[in-house]
Amino acid sequence: MANESQLLQLIAAIHEAAGEPQRWPACLAKIGDLLRGHVVALFAYDLRSARGSVAYTVGYDPELQRKYEDYYSARNVWMARGRHLLQPGRVRTSEMMCSASDLVRTEFYADYLQRMDAFHGIGATLLRDEFVASNFTVLRAPCAGPFEGEEIAVLEALVPHLQTALRLHHRLVSLDERHRALSEALDRIPWGIVVLDVQLKIQTLNAAARAMFDQRDGLVLDGQVPSATPTSMRAALQRVLRDAVAGAAGSPTAIARALTIARPSGKQPYSVLVAPLHHLTRQELNQSAVVMFITDPELRPKLPATVLMQTYGLTAAEARLAQALMRGKNLVEAADEIGVTRNTAKSQLQRIFDKTSTNRQAELLRLLVTSLSAYAAQPR
Repeated sequence: MANESQLLQLIAAIHEAAGEPQRWPACLAKIGDLLRGHVVALFAYDLRSARGSVAYTVGYDPELQRKYEDYYSARNVWMARGRHLLQPGRVRTSEMMCSASDLVRTEFYADYLQRMDAFHGIGATLLRDEFVASNFTVLRAPCAGPFEGEEIAVLEALVPHLQTALRLHHRLVSLDERHRALSEALDRIPWGIVVLDVQLKIQTLNAAARAMFDQRDGLVLDGQVPSATPTSMRAALQRVLRDAVAGAAGSPTAIARALTIARPSGKQPYSVLVAPLHHLTRQELNQSAVVMFITDPELRPKLPATVLMQTYGLTAAEARLAQALMRGKNLVEAADEIGVTRNTAKSQLQRIFDKTSTNRQAELLRLLVTSLSAYAAQPR
């Protein structure tokens, strides 16, 4: 049925799919062809709710897949009666889980499997924890007969590789999700954050840093390397960055260094802090090595009024006053901006002091900026 060369090619396809999820459908199709099945799927089965969800499939009508997840997974007689067979690595046929004579009397067969021209199945649980079993299955028509003999042996040979691939796939998906969450969190910070490798090429940067480089007002990108537009600052920035790389490589004298970058527009200069991230070995020369923190003194945090109201119990009017103060207005200017008298603004400010346990305007602003800075920059 399957020679050694075919199995080796299929095993290679399985491991390729682990790192490139878009390859799973083609990989599943090859397994289906080898086992003479026309529906193949990787799916999860919730052991608590007895509901399933399909991750990757071939030969599966999308409408039927939706109906399976919404309704028929809870009526999957194979999963229900064969639950004791849902052990990682164990290959089972549909007949092991439910007899053919019992299957044809079920709603699962009459209203679901028949619509796919499916009757016989073979599969295995690849991974399982306390709550979820991750499964692989191949289905075929009644006329093809049950899976047996050599077909079971082929799947038994493939299962260890499917298990390894699925573990790696889950790990990569988890890392991708963590990276997206961290990126979104960094994008909410109003200070520029840039991570560089030992070649001083950017590995990641947040939205605030990207906006600063796009303005080309003092800070620019030379390819993927941070640079400065004032010629006098370019060499200084490169020197500080190289010193940080030396620190990451283990130089005992390297420390975090700060400098200011003048801006041709005449705006207040950027404040830049550069620091090594960790000590690198020779095998890690392409890893993250340096971090830059960039502060724009011109940036005025924009805190939503609802955040101020929910966090400190301010009224809408008090929140508007606090917002105006954070934009650099003095009390008189803030009163004019929000349309109240000076005395009203003074009364509102005193109430803000009381609610935030502060006594002076400078103390209040420091509290708001430091405790709510994560809300200041909206995703761009």
